[in-house]
Amino acid sequence: MSKDNKRPTIGTVEQDLNQYSCPDCNSPFFKRGSRDGLQYVECAKCKRFDIIGPKLFRVATPKLTVAGWIMSNKPVMTETDVIMELANYGDHIRRYELMLPNVFTQHDNECDLFCVRKSGLCDEFEVKTSRADFLNDKKKFVMFRRATQEEYRELFTSFKERHQMPNYKPKHQALIDGDMCVNYFWYVVQEGVATIEDMPDFAGLITVCPGRSLRVIKAPKKLHKEKMSLEERYKIARKSTYRFWKLKNEQILLREAGANGE
Repeated sequence: MSKDNKRPTIGTVEQDLNQYSCPDCNSPFFKRGSRDGLQYVECAKCKRFDIIGPKLFRVATPKLTVAGWIMSNKPVMTETDVIMELANYGDHIRRYELMLPNVFTQHDNECDLFCVRKSGLCDEFEVKTSRADFLNDKKKFVMFRRATQEEYRELFTSFKERHQMPNYKPKHQALIDGDMCVNYFWYVVQEGVATIEDMPDFAGLITVCPGRSLRVIKAPKKLHKEKMSLEERYKIARKSTYRFWKLKNEQILLREAGANGE
C-alpha cells in the first residue's frame, strides 16, 4: 500500500479543541465534520481521524466503539439528521415548494418540519427519536380559537392552567376537528420507536431505516380542504428567515468566542 493510500489512524478526542493537535504529527490544523450522529476532526496533514468524545460535546448517541460506529447496520440519528433526510428526500423535493424546519404555525405549536405543497395544502412532520417522546406527544394541548373576554378574565382570576381553558384542546383532537392549518400530519420515527398500530387514525408514518433510507409505512388522511393563501405562505417563510439569521448570528458569536478563548 502506497503512502498516499495509507489508511488513516482513528482515535478519540476528549480535550478542548482549542488545544487540539494531532497525536501523530502534532499539526494544529484540522477540519471538523459529522457522520451518523457523531462529530469528528480530521488532521489536515496526515489525515488522522478522531471522534470527538461525549465529554466534550453532547451528542445524542451512546458511546460507540470506532468499529461499531463504522460497521453498525443501525446508525444513530439525531432529530436534525432526520429532518435533513426528509428535506433531501426526492419525493419531497418534487412535492413541496416550501420546507421549513422548526417553524411555529401558531404560538403553541412548533413543527419539526413544515412543508407547503404547490397547491397550498400543507404537511406537518413530527420527528420522534425515542419511545417516551412519542408517548408524551399525546399530552400536548393547543389553542384552537381566541378566548373571549370572560375566558381571559377567568384565566387571570382563577388558578387554572392555560390548557384547562375552554379555548384549548388536545392537539390530536384539534387536528381531527380541522382547527389547525395542517392538512396532513406525519410521524417520522426511527425503527423500534413506534409501529403502525401506535399511530392515530389520521396520522401518516415514515420510518428511518438503517443506512438512513426513508420508508413510508402509512399515508395520512386529509384533515380538511382549506389551503394556505399566498400571503400566509409568505408570512411563515418570512418568520423562518428571521430565525435563520438569528441562528447564524449565534454561530458567529460562538465562533468568535472560541477564537478568543472565552
